[in-house]
Amino acid sequence: MSDSKQSTRFVRDPLTWLAYLMLAYFAYLPAAFGPLMPFLRADLSLSYAQGGLHLTALSLGMVLVGTLGGSFTQSWGRRRTIWTGATGAAVAALILAIGHQFAMTLTSAFVMGVSGSLVVLTVQAILADHHGTRRATALTEANIGAGLSAALAPVFISIFQRIGLGWRAALTPAFVLFAMMLAAFGRTPVYNTHQPDKGHAVSQARAGLPWMYKAYWCCILLFVALEWSLGTWGADFMVSVNGLSKVDAAIVMGLYAGAAILSRISSSRLTHRLDTEKILLISLGLCALGFPFFWLARSVPLSIAGMVVAGLGVTNLYPLTMTLALGAASRQIDLASARLSLAVGLAGMSAPYLLGWIADQVGLMRAFAIAPIFLLAGFAGTLLINRLRARQLQPV
Repeated sequence: MSDSKQSTRFVRDPLTWLAYLMLAYFAYLPAAFGPLMPFLRADLSLSYAQGGLHLTALSLGMVLVGTLGGSFTQSWGRRRTIWTGATGAAVAALILAIGHQFAMTLTSAFVMGVSGSLVVLTVQAILADHHGTRRATALTEANIGAGLSAALAPVFISIFQRIGLGWRAALTPAFVLFAMMLAAFGRTPVYNTHQPDKGHAVSQARAGLPWMYKAYWCCILLFVALEWSLGTWGADFMVSVNGLSKVDAAIVMGLYAGAAILSRISSSRLTHRLDTEKILLISLGLCALGFPFFWLARSVPLSIAGMVVAGLGVTNLYPLTMTLALGAASRQIDLASARLSLAVGLAGMSAPYLLGWIADQVGLMRAFAIAPIFLLAGFAGTLLINRLRARQLQPV
């Protein structure tokens, strides 16, 4: 569709719905790692650091895909890339569901990272190309579905654990959604808009992406490190620091994810009224308000409230910054989207493991001190980019 048409109305066609569902499908799987981590560590007798290695393995898969740039979509096309990734994620979930050895669950996380990254980078490229100037709305709505799916992960884990089927059975909804997508959208065309020839793609890669994209990429690295630190170790924090049971901690993570959904819905509506940069600053302010209460409050209700407020903000940091980054990437959408997977992978590979390793040394309470460092650095970077961008747009 042309940008002129996109600017007048926003159309959710079958391709858009396929992209939305694909992102929701994958979002469920890594979101489950945080609330299931106490159960997994107990089943396999793992330390904090060993538990964190699962997120490291998942992130290593993302780094691998991100490093290869847009070569997957260039060689396979977007349709083959997205369905290959979806199938691989289902296989990874199956390995996790039946795996009772550390090596198997670690392998599952790595395969999930590779496969899921193929899904995510293709979804981002499809929506950014397909909706052009309305990409902020499309990408934000896609992340609403992803947030809802992620919120269901701790709920299903808690329910299946309570009724005696065990936390592993909570992976079943992912298989159901995959089957439904295959039946409903298996024949939906996925075209390759803005796909340059190989020679032109090489010249673009050598020329590099714009400075503003690179600046947003650095902020994404910090924001994802913050989000994954909270998502991975939030349940364990509630158990070891606040004294909640594992099941109750999973419910708290559900509240955290529920706040994320409400925030993304609000953010989607705000994209019609406010600039993306302003919404991003509001989200950063909510993070800065809520996190100190979650981390430092001695009252359990106050700590939970702080986590929920932080969730209202942190959930929008990646989709909003990703929208700005893709907007700055001009016509290098596939390459830019793949590089975002690299940022997500690097953050996920380092931050949860680093926090887990520190927790083994000094305790989880003190280990969480690295989270506000990520937040403050990302906040400062965002303000700097806005200032430089404003100067660039000023008439000479």
